[in-house]
Order: sequence, then C-alpha cells, then structure tokens
Amino acid sequence: MRGFIKKTAAVMLSLAVTIGFCGVANAQSASTDSDETTELFVRASQISDYGTYSAIQSALDTARCGASENNIYRVTVEPGSYDLTRALHIYSNTILSLGGVTLNRNPEATANMLRTGDYDSENSGATGYDAHTNILIEGGIFDGGGTSNTMIKVAHAKDFTMKGVTFQNEHNGHMMEIAGVDGFNVLECTFRDQYMDADEVGYEAIQLDILKSGHIVQCRSEALTMKNIRIENCDFTNCPRGIGT
Repeated sequence: MRGFIKKTAAVMLSLAVTIGFCGVANAQSASTDSDETTELFVRASQISDYGTYSAIQSALDTARCGASENNIYRVTVEPGSYDLTRALHIYSNTILSLGGVTLNRNPEATANMLRTGDYDSENSGATGYDAHTNILIEGGIFDGGGTSNTMIKVAHAKDFTMKGVTFQNEHNGHMMEIAGVDGFNVLECTFRDQYMDADEVGYEAIQLDILKSGHIVQCRSEALTMKNIRIENCDFTNCPRGIGT
C-alpha cells in the first residue's frame, strides 16, 4: 500500500488516556531524524490500568490528529488477550499492528469491534471514498464472543487492507460489512466458526454491501459502489458462506 513502506521514527507512549480526541496524557517520546513513520506502542500495563478500549483508542485518536499521507502512524499493541466492550474507531493513514494479540468481544456487548471513522447518521457525516484512506490492519485475532453484531465495519474508505488477521466465533451475523470502498484488500486472513441457527437464512463472512440505512447502520447513505476488491489467499473454515453481496 502507498505510504506504508517508510523509515521509522519511534515514539514511546507511557500512558494511553485520551484528552478530547487528540491528546495523550503523560506521553514520553524519543524520535530519530526521520518523520515519515511514527510508532505508538500500547502496553499491556496500559490496557490493565485503563481498559482495552481506552488504551488502544487513545493511540488511534493520536494517530487521527497527527497522521498524514507523508507521516503514517503505526499503533502496535503488546501481545496478549484482551477483552473489548466497545468498538474501536480507526482513521486515515494509520496502521494497527496486532501480532500476537487476541481481542475478545464481551458477550454482552452490542457494538462492532472495529470500524472506520465516527458514528454517523443516514443524512450526515463522512462522505466520499476519501473520508478514510490508507488504512492497514495487520495480524491478530478478532473473537466475536459468540455474538451477532458484525465485527468489522468499513465504509466511505479508500485503500483499506487487512492482512494476516483471524476472525472467529460469530453467531448469526456477518464477520465484516463493507460498503462504499475503493480499494478493499483482504490478504492471507482466516475466517472460522461462524455459527448459524437453523432458522437463519445465512450470513456471509464478508458482506459487500450498499451504503444505505438498514444495510450499513450508523453510516451516511450515499451512492458509492464497491471498487477494486482483492480477497486473496484467505481460509474459510466452518463458515456457511464466505463472500457475498
């Protein structure tokens, strides 16, 4: 992906507490001469102190405010298994690196696990393909906790990639819902254990949908077709339907 092969400037975050949506409290940083890629690290201790959502979302919000096409932010989460009760929101020019990480959705949670941008309404909010651009999710496991809400929701986006990610344990729901994306890439990912009740008509693991209220909720309705889709070298195990629309 454009902009993801760069030299690195390291920024060590000692805390991940969001102030508004742009500040990180008590951040300690050290950088090299290059400003092309900024590294944000979310430690297990931060997650223990502040909760999974707050610790990771703070880093994603910092990336939202600082990242650009010429300064990609990489948010790396320390390996471990963490409970997630709210949806993480990711924004443009950001890499979320989850190697060795399992995110477990609380069975009582009703939210997605990760989505592009903010919560919008049918008639207001993000518009066009360029609202959320140049995003990469790499590695990790998303465990749906046997719930029915879609794990991943992507809309109004361009150049969105998921590589080497595992999705598992979904009940009566899609694992991904995607609409209004130009450049959607799913590479070397695993989809497994998507359970359906006998009276359900079936849900695809990857649903390529339309940007219309009732199909993609909490996103602005707009006539944006799906374009430039690449789903390659993925494994689907115990999923009634792999890809559909």
